Amino acid sequence: MISRHRAFLLAAGCVAILTSTSAGAQTTLSVPNTLTAAQANDQPKAEIAETAMNCAIRPSRVVEVASVVDGVLAEVFVRPGQRVEAGDLIARVDSDIARAELANAAVRAGATGALRSAQARATAAGAQLSVQRKGYQRKVVSRADFERARGEFAVAKEEVTAQQEAIGVAEADQSRMEVILSKAEIRAPFGGIIGEDLMDPSEATSGRAIAQLIVTDPMRVEVFAPIGEAEKIRDGRDYVVIAGGSDPVMLRPVLDYISPVAESASQTIRVYYHLETDMVSPGFRCQLVPRGQADAFLGDQDGRTN
Repeated sequence: MISRHRAFLLAAGCVAILTSTSAGAQTTLSVPNTLTAAQANDQPKAEIAETAMNCAIRPSRVVEVASVVDGVLAEVFVRPGQRVEAGDLIARVDSDIARAELANAAVRAGATGALRSAQARATAAGAQLSVQRKGYQRKVVSRADFERARGEFAVAKEEVTAQQEAIGVAEADQSRMEVILSKAEIRAPFGGIIGEDLMDPSEATSGRAIAQLIVTDPMRVEVFAPIGEAEKIRDGRDYVVIAGGSDPVMLRPVLDYISPVAESASQTIRVYYHLETDMVSPGFRCQLVPRGQADAFLGDQDGRTN
């Protein structure tokens, strides 16, 4: 009797365990179903993250503006961070010595007295040679006197040539000093922003850049694109740039060119875009996103469009 009771209890216990296990299995199965639903909701974000490519916004050019004239800076007319346009005056080299040399060259170029004297001597020597030639032909002038007259005329003509050349040299010096004076004023070759590397007045210009000019119109976007994405870009797929940190904006870049050489280590290709905007600055990190996915990507980040 006792054995039967124990067997019954054992059977009942097994049934209870099985029932409890079955209930537990149902509870456990409900968790993966919930996680799968959440993952399904996040799947578009994952796809966007996979197609977004990191990029960097850079100036299109950074130019070191130098002076072709060696000297000392007399004045600097700009400051770091200032925007300048093509032709704006940046600095001026002390040109007092150049002005003095220009005045000297102008005086020498205009000094024609020596030339007129040489021309007068040449005219007189020519007349004397004509007389001596006629006398020599009539046998009343010796050959030696005739040759002397001819030599004096040749020397007089050379003196005229020398004076003309001297005036020509003076005129060339005058032109050269005028160019130097014009170059003493350093102007912006194109529009941009003055960088931090800016010389101060009284500093020597020899071998140094006077100012750094950062060109931001347009800016340049550099992308390291996976080879597959680079092929899509080459085939004309439309991409936008998302930039701006906590307040992102969507920008429309213009494709510049795709590097013909891939990076073997990373299996990426450099792609370059032009970007014209005042909503971001060089140095911003960004992401290049397919145009069709950009709205969802931007919506996730509560950004703005441009």
